[in-house]
Amino acid sequence: MINKSSKMLIAVLSISFLLIAQLTGCGAVSKEPLTGVTRVVYMSTGGDVDRVSFYILTDDLQVKGYEIQPYSDNKIDVFSGEIPPDEYLEEEYSISQDAWDKLMEDLGQNDFMSMPEELPEVKAYDGSAMEIQIETASGTHRTGGYLAGYGKGRYHKRFANISRAFFEAISNEE
Repeated sequence: MINKSSKMLIAVLSISFLLIAQLTGCGAVSKEPLTGVTRVVYMSTGGDVDRVSFYILTDDLQVKGYEIQPYSDNKIDVFSGEIPPDEYLEEEYSISQDAWDKLMEDLGQNDFMSMPEELPEVKAYDGSAMEIQIETASGTHRTGGYLAGYGKGRYHKRFANISRAFFEAISNEE
């Protein structure tokens, strides 16, 4: 028969084990790389500067970088990718397959597809708005907002991780 103090010791040890396992990541399920992505678009407005910068990365490992200034005079949907290249194309190059694969891994690890469309508000003045859009065969998902990745909380942290991974990927020029 187990006495009351033994039951208490077992309960404390069990809770301690579960807490240690959670803090060290034991038993945590690793998220799989995102698959089926055909295009990733990163867009940033200029804050107090009237411009927009964006990059389009496609699954054929091509990167197109654009900067449009002044932006407010243009009626352009940057996420469509239909930008007149003779006026706005800033750069075009390719990246390695490893860079693409690493980005897909980071998108999966940060569970991009579950991110809200609009990140929680950040209280600041004259900041930029950043958005990331992923296109797959089954649809499109976009997330971001004003000072996305600079606020507190898990969504901003995940957005910052994804932004960093995106720029690491496109900096691996072939």
